[in-house]
Amino acid sequence: MFRKHLIALALTGAVGIAQGDVLTFDGPCTNGLSIVTCSNATRFDQSLGDTALIDVSTWATFTGSLVAGATDGMFFWDLNYDSLTNVAYGLNTASAPSAVLLKPTLSATLVTLNSLQVGEWNPVPGASTSIVVYDLANLSTPVSSWTGNPAPVESLTFSGVSSTNGLLIKFGPDSFYTAIDNVDFTVTAVPEPASMALALAGIGVLGLARRRQRGG
Repeated sequence: MFRKHLIALALTGAVGIAQGDVLTFDGPCTNGLSIVTCSNATRFDQSLGDTALIDVSTWATFTGSLVAGATDGMFFWDLNYDSLTNVAYGLNTASAPSAVLLKPTLSATLVTLNSLQVGEWNPVPGASTSIVVYDLANLSTPVSSWTGNPAPVESLTFSGVSSTNGLLIKFGPDSFYTAIDNVDFTVTAVPEPASMALALAGIGVLGLARRRQRGG
């Protein structure tokens, strides 16, 4: 029993534990001073989407600072972005897109972007925008990008878009007549060297015990 428990504990630390999540923009929102119920055109509070493993930040207008203030968040809207409901939108400016930051709260933690959706404001057909994803370790070179007209709804999937530093999703330049929703991501604890060593030691102990049993 002891040998089996040792292996189980070692392997748990070695392979890491993955937690999947979908960032839906249902709230909470803020009036700049306190948290409020979301209604159309209210800003999202910076506690949106936060868990013990991930810190989520949003900017209606991203100018380069990775510190998001209470009055920086993207805006809530309930309907009319095609079939999407409760979405996040920003401002219609060519100089500063909106942004969503997914940053692990713990060291040796990997965040992986799986998919997201983009919708178009129904009364204004033909809107075009871009989704550009960066690893926080290198904000000059994108790891993934898409440009197009999200009509009726564009569902984007990503492969191999992961980072232990965090991922920045820039959305624009038109993040007013297009909106983002359902950001699907996974957070995985990456094994530390000590955990790997424990796993290998456990496997070695189990192998030796089996050889002794066969020899006996």
